[in-house]
Amino acid sequence: MRFLYPGERIELGRNCTVFGPDGLQDPRMSRAHARIVALSYGVIVEDLGSRNGTVVNGVPVRRTDVDPGDLIGMGRVIIQVGARPGDRIEPPRHPAGIVSASPAMWPVIEQVTDPVHTTGVTIVWGPRGSGRRTIARALHDELGREGAFVTASLVGVPPDRVPYALHGHATDADRSPMARADGGTLVLTDMDAADPAAWESVVALVETGAQHPVGGRPQLRDIKLVITMARDPSQALATNDLPTVIWSSARDRTIFVPPLHARREDILPLARHLACLHRGWPVRLDRHLAMALGSSGWPGEVDELDSVIARIVDEQRDRELLTLPDWAHDVLGPRAPSSQSTFDSLELLPLNPRRP
Repeated sequence: MRFLYPGERIELGRNCTVFGPDGLQDPRMSRAHARIVALSYGVIVEDLGSRNGTVVNGVPVRRTDVDPGDLIGMGRVIIQVGARPGDRIEPPRHPAGIVSASPAMWPVIEQVTDPVHTTGVTIVWGPRGSGRRTIARALHDELGREGAFVTASLVGVPPDRVPYALHGHATDADRSPMARADGGTLVLTDMDAADPAAWESVVALVETGAQHPVGGRPQLRDIKLVITMARDPSQALATNDLPTVIWSSARDRTIFVPPLHARREDILPLARHLACLHRGWPVRLDRHLAMALGSSGWPGEVDELDSVIARIVDEQRDRELLTLPDWAHDVLGPRAPSSQSTFDSLELLPLNPRRP
């Protein structure tokens, strides 16, 4: 890892030691291969007439601006550009289950570890597929809840069936989501997509702390309630799409999960993590696959990335090194434009400086 501050520049080439004494030992790199210049308004990468050229996000370049998350390729080496906010260098402690290398996720991580979530309702919001359930699970683990982690969806449930779906009937109340989450965490997913009448049963839980089985007596439950939404809860409140009771309980307990294109440093760590989960043991991504994955916009968020990785792993089940399949060129679209134009410090992370 190497940090640059506005006004600094470095030259990269074969055997250069900016990333440590071992250098970038790649025979495909020229001795003077590329220059990276950090300016107050952005970062520039410039090829120095190298033999095999320099690419940014898979595109050959002579001189171009780069943004946080961009991938610079030189020979077999891929270097990812990152950024650090303010004077802060060290990331916060990552809870188990959260895979992230992006400073855009630091506020999320800090909120997950905040004891304020011990009580009340927590709303985790952000684009669908961005990892809201993962954040809810990390919150459950951080709180040390001894009961089960239960997810339930009221989306598409007719209003007259919502009490049954959430609270259960007197004859089967112990099998309802609320009963199973007693002592643990209940996550109600995509509540902004559920019928507005579904909120009535949720409000009953928040107001009384009890399960209200249909045809039965209320039963007190110890439940940490987490609600996931795609919409900003403050905006939902303003349009009367979020009950005041819910907002009063969750006002200081909302966690926003940024879209993947706003935390592009997370793409490759997530890809490797997902590949290991699907394979069952560690695997590597070759440089062409890594460049394609890291350069894509991922409009379907982490769920889309997971789907692509699962397909690649299934097709290359006997390989330790995953390669870029032909069909991926049609699936992996261009990246979304970066919203970051300034930085306080620049991070350069070599992803594979020595591995062929």
